Amino acid sequence: MLLAAKQTRRDYLNAFQHRARRLDWWTPPVLLASSMIHADEVQMSDGVQTPGQIWPYITDYFTKIRDRGLLQTRRAQQKAGVLDAELKRELYTRVLHDQDWNNKRLQLEEQVMKSEVNPRTAAAQIVDFSLRPSGS
Repeated sequence: MLLAAKQTRRDYLNAFQHRARRLDWWTPPVLLASSMIHADEVQMSDGVQTPGQIWPYITDYFTKIRDRGLLQTRRAQQKAGVLDAELKRELYTRVLHDQDWNNKRLQLEEQVMKSEVNPRTAAAQIVDFSLRPSGS
C-alpha cells in the first residue's frame, strides 16, 4: 500500500507542475500521511507523516492567505454569493406564496410547456409582473 501511495504522490507532484498556479506564491505540498501510525513508528525514509506533522502546512497556508488579505477577500466574495442565493430564494418564495405572482407563474409555466414562450422570456415577464405598481 505504501508503494501505491508513493506513486500517487509522484502523480500529484507531476500534475502540479503542469497546471496553472492560482497563487504564484504557493504550491500545495503533496504529502503522505496516515492516521493509523504514531510519530515514533514512522521511518523517516518512508516519507509518511502523522496528522500532527501535517498541521504546520495548514497553518502556514492560512497565515499566508490571511496576511495577504486573501482570506478577507474570499470571505467577502462568499458573502456576496450568499446574498445572491438568498435573493433568488426570497424572490422565488414570494412568487410561490403571493397568489397573483403564483398565478402569473403558473400561466407562464403552461405557455413554456406548450412552447408558446421561452423560459427566459417567461422569467423576465414574472419579474416585470412583480415590479409593477400595486393595484395594476
